[in-house]
Amino acid sequence: MSGFDPHAREKAPSQAWVLARNSEGHEKMAWLQTMDSYDFTAAAGVRSVEKVLAENPMGATTPALAFGADFVLEIPETERVDILEPSSEERSIRELRPS
Repeated sequence: MSGFDPHAREKAPSQAWVLARNSEGHEKMAWLQTMDSYDFTAAAGVRSVEKVLAENPMGATTPALAFGADFVLEIPETERVDILEPSSEERSIRELRPS
């Protein structure tokens, strides 16, 4: 497998901006920061298998639906910063997106 070497990955944490909207149009936003994406993917995969073996969820689903919205916080070096009110910049970004 090619990609970043371990030394480079130590210096490359991953961040994500998340927006979720329910059927009533209520929105929640958050930032997620975690280890580099290679290590995060491996750790999340292992943790998912552990949870499946322990909890035996039924059917095909996402990790959040199967294990709860905070599942991602079980991954080492992962933090979520919830945003209570969108900034004017975030509102502008949403206005540019198609609904």
